[in-house]
Amino acid sequence: MEVEAAVRLRGAAQGAIDARIFNLSAGGCGLFLKSGMFNTGDLVTIKIKGVENWPGTVKWCVGQEAGIAFDRPFYPAVFDAIVAIHKDHGPDAAQ
Repeated sequence: MEVEAAVRLRGAAQGAIDARIFNLSAGGCGLFLKSGMFNTGDLVTIKIKGVENWPGTVKWCVGQEAGIAFDRPFYPAVFDAIVAIHKDHGPDAAQ
């Protein structure tokens, strides 16, 4: 689902990196990274407004874009709430 939201991505080696989701599903997301670089296989946590830090794994990286697969998918009600938050408040709602 096309959802645009500012998030914070954290990797063990990279520290915290600001990013922007451009695509979100219950099982993962696509991100534009503002700075820093991740590698396929890196373990990360992502902070999205309305949700605790959510763990995942980098599945692909191309330039400043990355795909994250969550360790566990969001429950449907949680996913719907995330989408509602970001539709109601726009792309900067996660800050």
